[in-house]
Formats: sequence, structure tokens, C-alpha cells
Amino acid sequence: MALELRLLEAVHHGIVATDTKGSVTYWNRFSEQLTGIPPSAALGSSIVDLVSLSPIDQQSFQQQIRLVGTWQGDCQFKPSKVDLSPIPVRLVLSVLPDSSGAHSGFVLSFCSLSDRTEEIQKIASALAHEINQPLGAICNFAGGLICGMEKSASTDTELSDTLKLIHAEAIRASEIANRMRKPAALERFNDEVINTDSAIKRLTE
Repeated sequence: MALELRLLEAVHHGIVATDTKGSVTYWNRFSEQLTGIPPSAALGSSIVDLVSLSPIDQQSFQQQIRLVGTWQGDCQFKPSKVDLSPIPVRLVLSVLPDSSGAHSGFVLSFCSLSDRTEEIQKIASALAHEINQPLGAICNFAGGLICGMEKSASTDTELSDTLKLIHAEAIRASEIANRMRKPAALERFNDEVINTDSAIKRLTE
């Protein structure tokens, strides 16, 4: 048992165990490092007070646990301090059997998505920058031609309308490219959460 405990404390994944009611009974060292939540605050807490899941179908969540004994998805750990941002993680939740095979609780393992989010953000920013350069040129050329036609009192309304459309669409495409700079991986989450506590209770009934 001592070896198993040392292994759990050594791995660079958060490992959490709960009882059948969802109360935390084990909180390894990396869980504290990743979330900033010490064992003294985590132990005895309901897991729903620590984790926010993006909205999903509760029935599907329960069915997957019943059928295969595990569920995985992206979620966020609530920060230990109010002024900190939520911590995005990839979570795997599994049924925890006792020595006789009976259900004794749940085990959760998770790893940080922060590194992946930062890499995605860097790629998105670089891509948005490259896209905006030709879009800016298109806007300038189209805008210049429109001004030239207006100054010369051109009567070619079809060409004028086409240039205005090109100018407007280039601006819209540039706005879309700029939105790529935002951390999309964090925008999926909102204040809605799945009630894992009630879902877990129904699983044990």
C-alpha cells in the first residue's frame, strides 16, 4: 500500500477519490499544485463545489457511467482564490470498486489544458496576423477605387456596388480573424454546471 501511495503522489496528474456521495476522500499532491486547493480545503468537500463542467446531457452522463463505468471530458476547477481564473483540465471520472467489486465511490484523474490552450492561442494569433495583412490590402484597394469612382462621378453602379461588397466582406473577414486571437478553449465554459452530485446519487440508488 505504501508503494501505491508514493506512486499516486509522484504522478503529474491530479488524482482525486470520492465516496458514493461525491465527498472528496483523497487529494494527491499534484491536485494541489495544479489547482492551488490544499488537501485541508478539498478533503470532505463535495466535488461539485470544486469542479464546473460545461453543460452536457445528464442522462447521457449517467448512462455512460452505468454502461462503461467511466466518463471523460473537459472541465474547469474553480480557483482557490476569487481573483484567479478557473483552471481548464481534461477530466476522467470512473467508478471506484472496493475489494469485493462493489461500488465504493469515484476516482477522478485530470491533467492541465493550459499548455494546450497557450499553444492554440499562439497559432491562432499568428494565423490571424497573416490573414489580416492581405485583407487589409483588399480593404485599401477597394476603398481607394470607391473613392476614385465617387470623385469622378462614375455612373457604373454595378461596379461601385461590387467594390462596396468586397470592402464590407473584407472587413467582416478581418473581424473574424481577430476573434481567433481570443482563448476559445476557455470560452466554452459558462456559469451553467451539471449537477454531478445529484447525478452521482442517482447512480448509487
